[in-house]
Amino acid sequence: MSGDDEVPLDGGFINIVVRAGDTVRRSMPANAEWVHALLDHLHAHGFDAAPRPLGIDEQGREILSWIDGEARRGPEPDDAVLAEVMRLARRVHDLTAGTDFAGDQECVIHGDLSPRNTIYRGGRPVAFIDWDVARPGSRRWDVSRACWQYVDPGAGCDPAEVARRWRLMIETYGLDVIRPSALVGDVLDRLTENADGIEAEAAAGSQPHVRLVEMGAPASIRMVHRWVSEHRAAIEAALA
Repeated sequence: MSGDDEVPLDGGFINIVVRAGDTVRRSMPANAEWVHALLDHLHAHGFDAAPRPLGIDEQGREILSWIDGEARRGPEPDDAVLAEVMRLARRVHDLTAGTDFAGDQECVIHGDLSPRNTIYRGGRPVAFIDWDVARPGSRRWDVSRACWQYVDPGAGCDPAEVARRWRLMIETYGLDVIRPSALVGDVLDRLTENADGIEAEAAAGSQPHVRLVEMGAPASIRMVHRWVSEHRAAIEAALA
């Protein structure tokens, strides 16, 4: 496949991503073999809301199936979409719980559930992409990160509305996994981890993370953290 036949895609700062026909070509993640086996496992068990791994091309890039649709950049305004996102996340977790992929953890988590890593068709989510940071972990970790990423609270938001939408998400996923009283603390932990992680990678010399720092990403995340902290009591009261 020549470069002339490739169309650059918005792959974020970490990966160079192009479309070539009905495939996607991406720079190889360090854990590519594990991720490809995971995706094969999901598809073998009827989960088609993820790309299929199709091998490695002559440039050493991974080849994945193309999924028609579009990703989004901002928070998700539609309650029905929030519910479907959580149903998809629950299926991933249920299909990996107790498997070798999960190891001694609850399940495999996607690790970066967000609108930008979700493919939508007709306004509805149909697949999760960018599985590079998938790993064994806790269901609560993925759920609380999704609550932040798909609703994205901050200045100008109504704490009661944020709480309503977060409760919708965790109720759809299942209150057997995450209690409303624990959610805000989990979201705050995810925000801190994300900001700290970007800064640590930048300090270690990762140029994509350096650019994120220069763009103010950690600072923006910490602003969200401050807003959630300031409105924690109101959000927790509304959740309860």
